[in-house]
Amino acid sequence: MSHHAFGNINKNLFFKLLLPGIMGAFVGAYLLTQISADAMKPWIAIYLLLMGVVLIIKAVRSLPAQTVSSHVKPLAFFGAFIDAIGGGWRPIVGSTLLACGSPFPETVGSVNAVEFFVTFLGFHRHWS
Repeated sequence: MSHHAFGNINKNLFFKLLLPGIMGAFVGAYLLTQISADAMKPWIAIYLLLMGVVLIIKAVRSLPAQTVSSHVKPLAFFGAFIDAIGGGWRPIVGSTLLACGSPFPETVGSVNAVEFFVTFLGFHRHWS
């Protein structure tokens, strides 16, 4: 609610993330019963390490913010899938969007707003 109050939610980004994120959470929660989450942890760690390096490099260089739209839906699906099997929605989706140059306040606000739905529906599916 605070992100909405401060105007940090980009509605276009929010809706691009929402449906693929929900679908990824459902698929991830289902597949969690079929595969080991421990098998995925090293791959998630490598991905997050690479995103961290990219963010650090971009932090020391001055780059203009840009609108990211080409890969948002697959990213949302992948991020929610990983979140449901033991990774993290914000580290995957947020860091990738930021690394691609998406504006910080809008990215954080939109990703956090969608996270509620992804977490709730993924958790619900996992325990149903």
